[in-house]
Amino acid sequence: MSIQPPKIDNRTYEDIVAQTVKLVQHYTAGETSESVENQPENLLDRTLAEDIKDTDGKTIATAGTLIDEKLAGAIAQVNSLKQINVKVKGWSKPAKPDAGLALIRIFGRMAATVSDRLNRVPEKNFLAFLDLLGTQILPPQPARVPLTFYLASGIPETTTALVPAYTQISAPPAEGEEEEVVFETASDLLVTPVQLQAVFVRSLKEDKYSDRTLQATGKIDASFLAFVGDSAIEHYLYLASELFALPAPKTVTLNIESSNAAEWNKLSLTWDYWDGTAWQLLLSTTSIDPVIINKFPAITPHTINGLNAAWLRVKLLSPPAKSPQINRITATVNIDRNNLTTPDRCFFNTIPIDLSKDFYPFGEQPRFNDTFYIAIDEVFAKPKAQVTVDVKLSDPPPMPVNPSADLEIKWENWNGNEWDSLLTSSFSDLTKNFTQHGKVSFTLPSKVAAKTINGETSYWVRARITKGNYSKEASYKQHIQYKGGTKLKNRSKKNDIKLLVEDAKDFLPGSLIWIGVGELQEVDEIVSISVSNNELTLKTNLVYDHDLGTSVVCFVYDLTLATFGPPSLQSLKLSYTYHDTASISACRTYNDFTYLDPFGSDRFTTISEDAAIGKTIKVDSIGSLAVGDRISIDPGNQSSFYEIEAAPDTKTLTLKTQLTQAYSKGTQVFCCFHPFTPTDDEQPSLYLGFDRPFPNRPIALYFQVELPTCEELSAATTNAAKPRLVWEYFNGKNWTKLSVIDETAAFSDRGLIKFIGPSDFTETQEFGKTLYWLRVCWESGEFRVQPRLRRILTNTIWASQTTTLHNEILGSSNGNPDRTFRTVKSPILPGQQLEVQEQKIPPLEEQKEIEKLEGTDAITVVRDEKGEVETVWVRWHEVSDFYESGTRDRHYTLNRLTGEIQFGDGKYGLIPPQIRNNIRMARYKTDGGAKGNKPAETINQLKTTIPFIDRVTNLEAAAGGSDRDRSIE
Repeated sequence: MSIQPPKIDNRTYEDIVAQTVKLVQHYTAGETSESVENQPENLLDRTLAEDIKDTDGKTIATAGTLIDEKLAGAIAQVNSLKQINVKVKGWSKPAKPDAGLALIRIFGRMAATVSDRLNRVPEKNFLAFLDLLGTQILPPQPARVPLTFYLASGIPETTTALVPAYTQISAPPAEGEEEEVVFETASDLLVTPVQLQAVFVRSLKEDKYSDRTLQATGKIDASFLAFVGDSAIEHYLYLASELFALPAPKTVTLNIESSNAAEWNKLSLTWDYWDGTAWQLLLSTTSIDPVIINKFPAITPHTINGLNAAWLRVKLLSPPAKSPQINRITATVNIDRNNLTTPDRCFFNTIPIDLSKDFYPFGEQPRFNDTFYIAIDEVFAKPKAQVTVDVKLSDPPPMPVNPSADLEIKWENWNGNEWDSLLTSSFSDLTKNFTQHGKVSFTLPSKVAAKTINGETSYWVRARITKGNYSKEASYKQHIQYKGGTKLKNRSKKNDIKLLVEDAKDFLPGSLIWIGVGELQEVDEIVSISVSNNELTLKTNLVYDHDLGTSVVCFVYDLTLATFGPPSLQSLKLSYTYHDTASISACRTYNDFTYLDPFGSDRFTTISEDAAIGKTIKVDSIGSLAVGDRISIDPGNQSSFYEIEAAPDTKTLTLKTQLTQAYSKGTQVFCCFHPFTPTDDEQPSLYLGFDRPFPNRPIALYFQVELPTCEELSAATTNAAKPRLVWEYFNGKNWTKLSVIDETAAFSDRGLIKFIGPSDFTETQEFGKTLYWLRVCWESGEFRVQPRLRRILTNTIWASQTTTLHNEILGSSNGNPDRTFRTVKSPILPGQQLEVQEQKIPPLEEQKEIEKLEGTDAITVVRDEKGEVETVWVRWHEVSDFYESGTRDRHYTLNRLTGEIQFGDGKYGLIPPQIRNNIRMARYKTDGGAKGNKPAETINQLKTTIPFIDRVTNLEAAAGGSDRDRSIE
């Protein structure tokens, strides 16, 4: 018995022997006495021969009393007593056992046996009471264990395997054991390739979640709360703009237009930027409405949701009661780059310029169309950027700068197609065409483009000489030199190209000569000269005939030297000023592990019919629009925002205020957005993510549940309703209820969750993972103690340490009352099915009673080919006794320990009909016992081969096995 009644006699065998020894010593003491010194060791176990009184005259003990340890101490405390009279010792316990001690021990054994039987009297009486009530001694209890099966590797991914009910798996004999211990599965199991990939908890109220994948998959041996999250769900708003990537320092102002600015200003936010490695906190936010950020750093582009851009991240620190809508966000940037920088590169025409030393921007001899190119920093090559070129001339200059009075220099930039003039109203040249120290300032036009100059691609501005010059070039004055001329040595004819002269030494190739005088005079150019032959070769043929002796005269030039005064620069520095306002170029919200593009195409719709001024418009699609949402029909118009007043019906929107103008069909409608939104879950939920869908067949998931401690149970009290859990799956459109059989009783105990794999099971993204998700929602009620889970297993089924036998014939009924039969094996475990073959189908009323007690399959009718009844097997019902059985009750009693079955006598319980071999055990289980309590991973031997199954094991220890109750033995 689990609870033992109190003992009548608590003495042990040794206690009885010790007490008997003292009694023998007392009763064998002599009649004479002797005096001993008053010391405890002298008095112990002696018999007093006199009365003992204390100093007050009070009697402590009388003569004939056996002195025990307590009395000996009390007597010794009486100081007036020096000697005590005690009886002479009789038999005393010897150091070496003698016959007397042997007799005492024999007596002690007999007395101990009587004491033990006396102590069992209450238990015997209780068992007799239970027997009177019809109860039985418990048979051995089988151990129970979940077994996990694994598919073989290398088979097709869609392969499944069926493990039939009653499949046997054994645990090999442990050390000191001789026989293996066999377990059998309780029901069919479909083994699939579906594997658990992720387990998450989401708790709505606290806006928290937990990733419990490692615990649920057994990679960490720990339990976790099924419906309590421990990490805050992240909420981010990402804003992107090219302005953010401009170099620092700069000031950025964000104007966030919200339908409820007060709610926006209440939000607890931080602002972060990406530095190329991690998100860094912006510490210089100076205001909320608008948001002004001084010393805004240069943001490194980063990829968010597939878009690489310069992102600013807004983090929500605590969830708000209500999330405001945002209509529009604009950014304004102000940059003053006053720290002067040297251009990356410069060119004079095609020649690179070394800016580390003094240089001539237009070369040493400037002339028309000479060009000076300056590379502009790419990040400032923006429309409307103001550029300042700080010029410092060489001091002293190599030569004085000497511009002509009409000198003009044109400043230009490349717009992608041609060079645009920068000489606008904002242009200022305080250097006066590079003739003095000063600055050249200009504003870049609306189009700025990169161009390759001399193999270098950059954003270029150029200064080009379009009129005048810096001084004059060298010049020549031409006249005829008569001195030093010559004459023709022979007659020359028209069309001759060579002249023979008297002396050719004063002539040079390229010189112009004058031949003849008067009307026959002509001018030509010498191409070549033969001094030895005194022959001149002309550029063109002679036009006239010339006689012998005709004079040949050479032209001469007077040289005037050049007077150049080009500008020379000691340094050239650039500074920039940029101011611009633009709408955010990209936006992403991140809530509940999901990115949303508020500016994406799915956030737009169009007007489907021309809309007149009024409060309704028809659109092509409604999407997720709801009451209270704001829409913008013309994003560029501040007055175009409208609030939805009534729930969208079909494709019609009812607005709170009238349209300010009519809109034509096809006009775009933009939906304002909530930057921070809570999860769609309405209750705390547990999510299970699988790598593929389940087959449309019976499926089982095993949950290890950690039971609460006694302290937790005693401390927890609740009068609320029991918790109700709802299982759901995603069907591609929404979450749909999944009907399950819950053995765990809402996670209060370990067990299986059974269901039919849904045919429309569809993958979806949850917690940033695209998987096939199941979820269990805590819909209502309260847990006395929050459930804690451990591993969650697929391909797992219950098995018990039993052997199941089927259709065992017990014998034949001869029609006699009180017949008994016995099974081949015993003990019989609960759940047996005893059937009796009867001559005909029971009457309808009896059928109803049979099915009520034994189930709808309790009657088995076998028919022949003609449909005639051949045999009828009826399942009879077990009772503890026949006291309440009637004449037509199909009852029997069962002694589970011995396997003995008894039927009624006809008055109390129906007698089975007289048919040969008509009593059978359709199914019963035997075995069980404490031997089945096997450790984890020891039950791993399949007794039969199952196609596609590679192995099996128990990932937790088998438990619950106990031997038969031997309390009556």
